[in-house]
Amino acid sequence: DVILVTHEHYDHCYPDTLQGCINASGGLDLLVGSRGCRRCFSGLTGVGRRVFAGRWETYRVEGISIETVPSYEDSSDIGYVIRRNRGKLALAHLGDNRRYTEEFKAIRGPIDYLFFSLGKMALPDAVALIRDINPRYLVPMHYRPDKGDPWKGAYSFPSPDDPQRVI
Repeated sequence: DVILVTHEHYDHCYPDTLQGCINASGGLDLLVGSRGCRRCFSGLTGVGRRVFAGRWETYRVEGISIETVPSYEDSSDIGYVIRRNRGKLALAHLGDNRRYTEEFKAIRGPIDYLFFSLGKMALPDAVALIRDINPRYLVPMHYRPDKGDPWKGAYSFPSPDDPQRVI
């Protein structure tokens, strides 16, 4: 089993939740997080290999390739491109990315599913990023549909206190 964490914010890297997942799976082969996740990971048990990754690093576990890619919310954030079946299925998760840069053009395709945080960046930048990556499917995430249109400032991220149906 593998857990990938994009950055250290509590809604992504919460030690109690991570430990519960590790315990439920019977332990992890690999735990990867951004360099900012050191404190969050420090007390976790049942982890085989623990990695604090930068951008453009590659890891392999049981036929799955995991490449870290840029993400820009804080300085150490990373995203992931996960490929299995020798690249026949590729998922990209860019974390809570807030800005577009030319670096995203370096993400090798094809990408089947792009998990994308809505409302975190200006709409023209979001469109440029999506065009550069050119996924088959776009999966919106990290927004609250009950709070309105994420592109009009109604963005809100889940809190551990939110009802489970919202999270």
